Amino acid sequence: PSIALKPNESLTRNVTFQVTDSCDLNCLYCYQQNKGKRFMSKETARKAVDLLFKMYYDDDGEFINKKTKAIILDFIGGEPLLAIDIIDYICTYFVKKCLELNHPWLYTWRASMTTNGTHYFSDGVQNFLKKFGDNISFSITIDGPKEIHDSCRVHKDGRGNFDEAYAAMKHYNANYKSELGTKVTIAPENLKEINRIVNFFIGEGIKIIHANCVFEEKWSLEQAQIFYKELKLMADTLLKLNDETTSANEMIIHKT
Repeated sequence: PSIALKPNESLTRNVTFQVTDSCDLNCLYCYQQNKGKRFMSKETARKAVDLLFKMYYDDDGEFINKKTKAIILDFIGGEPLLAIDIIDYICTYFVKKCLELNHPWLYTWRASMTTNGTHYFSDGVQNFLKKFGDNISFSITIDGPKEIHDSCRVHKDGRGNFDEAYAAMKHYNANYKSELGTKVTIAPENLKEINRIVNFFIGEGIKIIHANCVFEEKWSLEQAQIFYKELKLMADTLLKLNDETTSANEMIIHKT
């Protein structure tokens, strides 16, 4: 049966948990100039999950109510995998509540996160992926080929992060799911490399590229013109691929 929704209601809600503001990279375009060391406590995590169920059963709000058929638990940082213990706690507690309440979200929930890959191979992360793999949407930030990625995404001592991130992407696709997606940050520093970046991902079999433009700094008219020309070239490339081996309809570039 169809469900009548008010303008601000939705069948699926995305709920974001900032589990930490700490990060072990020092990306040149990062907006978090003063990274902290705070981590979400289990008490806060538990109260947040309890609130989701309370909103559902109270059924008197438009964000979450009994028409909300699915929930996406979105984990961000800083670098979210630094707080993998809290992420695991939240997901475990959420599933426990679903079982106790015989709640339909047990069959429709997902966890979502994007990582820089530095802690991907830790025991905690691997155990979490094995435990909740069927319910996870997982992506690793890569800004293109090694020399482009490492020009911006670096450790605090200046070492590039590409090898870690690439190894994590390959391992995840081989051992868990071939999500074939990534996230790219577009900044003035890599504007002229956009098509090299896209071509790199096409070569890697990536089908979905989430592209996030840096907005904290002021873009010049010249940079905007470069961006426009690069996007036109990209469109030409995808249209050409449509006539060859890859369908342009299968390559989705999201601006987030």
